[in-house]
Amino acid sequence: MKIYNNLAKVNTEEQAHNSSNSIGKMSEYETVRSEMMTRAALIVRACDELQKLTTDIKEFLFLNDFEYLSRTIKEAERKALEIQRVHRARLLEFRTDLVSLSQDIDRELLDDFYLKA
Repeated sequence: MKIYNNLAKVNTEEQAHNSSNSIGKMSEYETVRSEMMTRAALIVRACDELQKLTTDIKEFLFLNDFEYLSRTIKEAERKALEIQRVHRARLLEFRTDLVSLSQDIDRELLDDFYLKA
């Protein structure tokens, strides 16, 4: 709203621009130009501060996110170890079953060969 109020100060009357008072025109031009340059500088400064703020927020979130990452990694590691434990138990059961089957087959073969021989 402040900008609109300042814009209203610019003299838009026809007689002021058509008069032969060129010094008044130039001073008004320089005033408006100076105000525009000041506003542009303030906008640039505000943009720089906003960019710095967003960079600080990103850095803050990134640094504080390590706790979440560590927790997530530990949870995934715990799950992987649990899966590994289950798979090792199943492998041990399969090995035991295979050894048992292999011994049964060997016994049957030995019994068959000894009977025929």
